[in-house]
Amino acid sequence: MKQFLYTLATDRRNDFWAKLLKCFLWFFSGIYARVVRIILWSYRVGLRKQQHLPKPVISVGNITLGGVGKTPFVIFLARLFQRRGLKPVILTRGYMESKHKSDEVKVIEENLKDISVLVGANRFANAQEFLKNNNVDVFILDDGFQHWKLYRDLDIVAIDATDPFGNAQVIPRGILREPLDGLKRANLCVATKTDLPGAKVGALRQKFRAFNTEVPFVEASHKPVSFIDVKSSVQKELEFFKEKTVMAFCSLGKPESFENTLIKLDIKVKKHFVFIDHHMYTYQDIVSMVQYARECKIDTFVTTQKDAVKLSEFLNEFKEIDIVFLKIEMNIISGKEQVIERVFSVL
Repeated sequence: MKQFLYTLATDRRNDFWAKLLKCFLWFFSGIYARVVRIILWSYRVGLRKQQHLPKPVISVGNITLGGVGKTPFVIFLARLFQRRGLKPVILTRGYMESKHKSDEVKVIEENLKDISVLVGANRFANAQEFLKNNNVDVFILDDGFQHWKLYRDLDIVAIDATDPFGNAQVIPRGILREPLDGLKRANLCVATKTDLPGAKVGALRQKFRAFNTEVPFVEASHKPVSFIDVKSSVQKELEFFKEKTVMAFCSLGKPESFENTLIKLDIKVKKHFVFIDHHMYTYQDIVSMVQYARECKIDTFVTTQKDAVKLSEFLNEFKEIDIVFLKIEMNIISGKEQVIERVFSVL
């Protein structure tokens, strides 16, 4: 059902019945947008009170559904603070409907093994409890742009330059989590994936400036660093798979971004298996992909780190087949000094 609704929200289906359903979704989007505006108004006039932590809070979030690349930016920020001798702590909701840790949380924990990640819906209570016995210099609020309940000293919004706002409708008719005028709250805008085909950086900047004229607008990309063998954790250079034919699979909000990155690395993708965002893999999923690879006489699968963290129980199924994930890092193409100045200004 989620996949079906997402295809409607992203206008990937346009048959008669899809168009009819979109009319109903548009109606509910109008209701949703009004509810969001009422909630925000209640905070502005003081009917609802924000919770304040005694340490600075920097929020990193997005205004749309789907993967915009905020997790690499959260990791980038945490490492930036750590290099300056500060102690950052990450606050995240972090659980899926199944009560399992989300794949983003697992990626953050795997990349920041020496930084505390507090997982739970009540970020304020988790932070307060942690502060009782630990020192903290700054909290990084993951996916916090719509978590209005917690006061933040800096609001960073990440926007996918290849598909900034979808059809500009709020959910369920579109992919916006809130109306576009919510961009007025941002203290810093990070345009992600600006190096990929189809990136609309100029148009995105113009649209953002229509709502927010003063804050820094910086451009970033997801820089491939290396391939990591999922079974052995051995690192392989990017050139290792150049001109090689592989199978790929992922469960991302924007799977085409992953495939475009592989193509830029001169990797030939025989078939790209695409699953809905946050998909929890099953035995049948893995067996079907492996069987297809064997039929095609292809011995390598490439996936993302976000997917690799969900494969531990299935690794025995990849017999005589290599499986690697592409390790990426956030790369600020323009405006890095502005990012540094802005985030340290609240400490």
